[in-house]
Amino acid sequence: MVYLCRMFNAFVIFLPLFVTLVLSVFIAMELLDEHNRYVLRTKVCLLVFVVACVFLYLGHATYFMCNYESIPLTDSLYCFCSPAVYPLYYIYVCELSNSRPRWYSHLGWLVPPLLCGLAVTVCYLLMSANEQHDFINTFLYENSSEGLSGYALASVYAHQAVKWVFGLQILPLAALGARKINYYNTLVSRSYADVDQHKLVMVRLMFVLFLITSALSAVSNMLGRHRFVDDPLMLAFPSMMFALLIFLQVYIGIRYKYPAIVAESSMKETATDLLANAAAAIPQTQTSDKERQARKEAAERMRELRDRIEKLMDEEKVFLQNGLKISDLAELLCCNRNYIYRAINVEMGTSFAEYINKKRVDYAKKMIEQKPELQMNELYMRVGFSSSSSFYRCFRQFEGCTPKELQERLRAENKGY
Repeated sequence: MVYLCRMFNAFVIFLPLFVTLVLSVFIAMELLDEHNRYVLRTKVCLLVFVVACVFLYLGHATYFMCNYESIPLTDSLYCFCSPAVYPLYYIYVCELSNSRPRWYSHLGWLVPPLLCGLAVTVCYLLMSANEQHDFINTFLYENSSEGLSGYALASVYAHQAVKWVFGLQILPLAALGARKINYYNTLVSRSYADVDQHKLVMVRLMFVLFLITSALSAVSNMLGRHRFVDDPLMLAFPSMMFALLIFLQVYIGIRYKYPAIVAESSMKETATDLLANAAAAIPQTQTSDKERQARKEAAERMRELRDRIEKLMDEEKVFLQNGLKISDLAELLCCNRNYIYRAINVEMGTSFAEYINKKRVDYAKKMIEQKPELQMNELYMRVGFSSSSSFYRCFRQFEGCTPKELQERLRAENKGY
């Protein structure tokens, strides 16, 4: 019985460490066969995050196994990795949500964790063996600073700083990560008709899992590790939950089909439009006759391009093409994609995805009205949608009902007639 209890205790303690270690090895092996620079860069960020989790749970394992000799080293690593995993995951999300993000601009989030880790490391190095022993027993295992002084007391303050950094960064990083994902999805809708294939839906799910992990971590952080030392059953729940959540996050990241890269060009276009709109907002009295004439000619060209786009849609039914991109439209019209983007997003006041999908829904509605017996699983492909779910979502968005509901209503009207 005692042996089984020890086995269970070891399983609970080492499970998160084992899971993150296996995942890090798997990602490292995948990197050897990856040739796409964007995917390679993104997976490297994921690997760094998982490796940080490995050292984090190594510190946990050493602590709960009461390995006093290793605690000064592993606890120093833990005090850096614990508040660093959230910034590292945020950097990973930035990589996913942008084609060429300046990831180094986010390294400032790692400064507080680094300072905390260095402070704890220096305190351990300067403490004598007796001071280390007293600090570990008094503070780490009993959560008390009574009788501690000198570098041991300084280490207490450093550990408390780790908890504060850990807790204070969760909300801002979560908000920034969600904003990053939403912004990317907006950019996608400006360049792709089939946004469901490119939006960061799985990344959003990963981020939700990460928030759940963060909430559990925050609770555990407030309670303190010392409360779980003598109760393996109490430790089992957070240990298994962390192992499961980390596994799901990383598994989705490994299996994720990376979207086409549109963010960089879309951002440039957005910046161009902002400048153009700002120029258009200048009062006429402050512009010369030449500038007013140039603005008038530019507006006329945009109207002509808008008419050409409408004519192309009406005559050639380009919107029926599956996987249509704004660059495809630019190629057909022999025009720069920036002008196409401006004609649709600015002149028409809609996104490329909404414009194309509205055309598809209108065409699908006409087909249903002409042939109410059409099969829905065939119709969505004929009108250019990549999936039935996106077809139903867009149809409800523009018509206020599903295509099936419209079909049934028309059948009932025909029978009544």
